[in-house]
Amino acid sequence: MRRILFISALLATLAGAAPASGAVLMASSCGSSCATLTANGKGWLSVVGSGAEWGTISSGTIWVRDRTGHSNPKNWVHGSSLHWKFIGDDGYRVTSTHPMTVCASTKFWIKLQGPGIQVSGVFDGSGAISGTGKYAINGHSHSWPAYATDLHF
Repeated sequence: MRRILFISALLATLAGAAPASGAVLMASSCGSSCATLTANGKGWLSVVGSGAEWGTISSGTIWVRDRTGHSNPKNWVHGSSLHWKFIGDDGYRVTSTHPMTVCASTKFWIKLQGPGIQVSGVFDGSGAISGTGKYAINGHSHSWPAYATDLHF
């Protein structure tokens, strides 16, 4: 039984790492115009960009939109008990009371709202943030503002 649990845990870890490592490789194609973003907190975080973004949220809502029109952004979000709603223009809103992961690449719009947000990204774009926690742009650390604030990359 322990062996099965260990193998299951190992496979889950590898599956979670694969999208992030692939996203980093994909984002490297955007060159020197790319910025890096890491964030850990609660509230909401929105990014419109070209490159890659990946992360987790402990529960809440994720909005995703493929800005190229060539892929299905429903493939970007994973978790259990997901409730999807089409919001038009290649976009979806997904909610869950369970943890979710997200991994987007190429041209995207992502918004996460809820507790336990942990995201990373390498992209050219813009965003906004509100809540509590810490985030860093190109390695410069900041506190999440309590009010909606634009992010400049």
